Amino acid sequence: LRGLMLLVIIVHNNVVLTSDICWLSGSSVTDYVLAYSLHASVIFMIQAVLLMVVVFGIFGIEMKGNAFLFGLMVWLTSMVASGIGLLLSGQVYDEMGAQNISQMIGAMSVFLCGSMWPLNAQPVILRWISKSIVIPTWPSVAASAIGAKGLGLGDEPVYVGYLVILSWGLVIYLASIAFFHKN
Repeated sequence: LRGLMLLVIIVHNNVVLTSDICWLSGSSVTDYVLAYSLHASVIFMIQAVLLMVVVFGIFGIEMKGNAFLFGLMVWLTSMVASGIGLLLSGQVYDEMGAQNISQMIGAMSVFLCGSMWPLNAQPVILRWISKSIVIPTWPSVAASAIGAKGLGLGDEPVYVGYLVILSWGLVIYLASIAFFHKN
């Protein structure tokens, strides 16, 4: 019942005032983060499938690799981005500040990860910055290697992308739990 109440609060309040929500529902921060992660994972699975239907079905872009690996990478990247939002909601006390910071992080990630223009076409200094910001860059390289080149999980760009996104996801979710406990 407590988990169901948390899920309803998450859907209704959209992760605002996280510490207050945990206190009101009488649950722990770990319960809240797990309930939020479950809620977000279902939504992101649906979004990943819809994205693939639009890109490959409607626009007719050819998928040379495994569609499951591609969808899994999209889903994991969404979960890590959601974890960053969860971490921000525990540290920033007003919603406007959290939205501003998340927009800055999102814009920087889109421009520098190679999704707007290839990493090879970027100036040298931007390419160096892009490769040092590992969260958006390596999963993006892995997703394009799966979709455009047909590479599999045994190939270096793909497994490096998965290792990066899984390790950062674990770090971000554990940090959000630790920061919520501190507050």
